[in-house]
Amino acid sequence: MGLMSGFVKAAVSGLQNQPIINAVIDGDDIIYRDYVDISIAVGTPKVHSNFDTAVAK
Repeated sequence: MGLMSGFVKAAVSGLQNQPIINAVIDGDDIIYRDYVDISIAVGTPKVHSNFDTAVAK
């Protein structure tokens, strides 16, 4: 468990305690969601493979 898991847990707790923050506006209606959906972007290094060059030989 890293630092990010603590931030996610705090965000989920806040959204559950204050559902207006998790609401969306659809036309003239305000929709209060009964779920929390959190996505986290993760950067990974680009891996260069020699597979293509090995097959070409």
